[in-house]
Amino acid sequence: MSSNPKLLYAKLFDHLEKTRSFESALQLCEWDQETYMPEKGILFRSLTTSNLSEICHKNRTSPAYKKLLNSLINLSTGKIVHQDLAVKDVANLKILKEDFEQQSKLPVTFVKNFTKLCSESTFAWQNAKEHSDFKSFSPYLKKIVQANQKKAAFLGFKHHPYDALLDLYEPGMTTAILDELFIKLKFELVELLQKIKAKNKHFKVIDKNASFHHQMELGRNLLEGIGLKPDFSRLDTTAHPFCSTLGPADIRLTTRIIPDDFMSNISSVLHEGGHGLYAHGLSKAAPGLPEGQSASLGLDESQSRLYETRIGKSHAYLEHLLPILKEHLKKPDLTLEGLYENMNRIEPHLIRIESDEISYCLHIILRYEIEKALIEGSMEVAQLPKVWNEKMENYLGVIPAHDSQGCLQDIHWSMGSIGYFPTYALGNIYAASIMEAFSKQHHNFNEELKKGNLSSLQSYLQKHLYDHGRLLKPLEIMHIMTKEGLNIGPYISYLKDKYSVLYGLD
Repeated sequence: MSSNPKLLYAKLFDHLEKTRSFESALQLCEWDQETYMPEKGILFRSLTTSNLSEICHKNRTSPAYKKLLNSLINLSTGKIVHQDLAVKDVANLKILKEDFEQQSKLPVTFVKNFTKLCSESTFAWQNAKEHSDFKSFSPYLKKIVQANQKKAAFLGFKHHPYDALLDLYEPGMTTAILDELFIKLKFELVELLQKIKAKNKHFKVIDKNASFHHQMELGRNLLEGIGLKPDFSRLDTTAHPFCSTLGPADIRLTTRIIPDDFMSNISSVLHEGGHGLYAHGLSKAAPGLPEGQSASLGLDESQSRLYETRIGKSHAYLEHLLPILKEHLKKPDLTLEGLYENMNRIEPHLIRIESDEISYCLHIILRYEIEKALIEGSMEVAQLPKVWNEKMENYLGVIPAHDSQGCLQDIHWSMGSIGYFPTYALGNIYAASIMEAFSKQHHNFNEELKKGNLSSLQSYLQKHLYDHGRLLKPLEIMHIMTKEGLNIGPYISYLKDKYSVLYGLD
């Protein structure tokens, strides 16, 4: 093997770029399964994704890759072997070492079988949700929980098995941090929700009916308006909206069309659009390296929630959006105040992705508590519907009539993604802190937003978030941006300020 550091690094780059192309093929299979795959294609598709995951995992853990990586950074000591590498190259190598150590703990047979299980489980979930049949999904969920318990054991943990899973999505985050954070957050949100309920204030309901065609046309217009052009992105429909980045210029977004609620489509398109913009802002020259990847799911969700709520529910943006809605949805009588009040109505909803800004994180805390209990073994899968309904009543005052409105509503568990949900709450908290820091430097943003002009915000996010890629830990990036790190203060202040005015609270 060559001793030239630049040649070695170029070889590493090529290897990781090739691996990323296999991962892209895997993502394409998963995207297609959720959008266009015929029902009977599931068996061979599960085999295909399983085999692709095996290839990807082997590429990131093979002896040949280990040898190549070790020629640049000593895997035992963490010392950089060649001192004349660029600063960014050194930063990439340090993250790649951490990745290798983490991924090497997972046996390739486990990864292959887990991917196959998730593919089959996702398909089973779709049918179970459609028919509100928890019993049919329960055996798959049991296997998913058991597989995640094994994954936690393989990865290792100091205090709680859930920490190992959480760290996959939000590096450095632990149950100890979340337990303390969520206790404070739950208290503030429940108290604010109760104050609003006590006001018993009701807004006039607007006509939210709109055809599939008109809503899809609107969705594509919204995406183009925030900077996601059709030559590198596309919008389709699924049971559960998501965003998948197949490459630097191939961003797949999906939405869910509800014929009698066009506002749901606006929120889901802007939410997934936020993910897409983060992906598009990352380094296009290094898609296989940490510098070209998002820092964490929490920071990724900060962008989706920022665009969905801080932009999409703001009075200024809705002023810009009003004539677009009138044109695309054929709503000549729609008013700005009616639109703003209906977009921001506080009314606890059974469905997380349809919930208001105050209820949303209570949905997440509920899921976190359940996931943690399932992984530590203090709760059985069979108890899930009952526990779910009890927590919904206690936290939000609503009870699902059937499991499709309850524990079957989200796709995440069927995909094996236990440990993911807390990142949504972190995303809200991060987004509030980011917007507070941004607003201190850009006092005229609301006036810009009334014209649909997002350039100052997007330039700020590019410089302070996207350009870091994954070279810094999430809380390091937040500290640089906000000088604080993880703090629920800006989030709670934002909610209290906004809804005190809207609902006339003291």
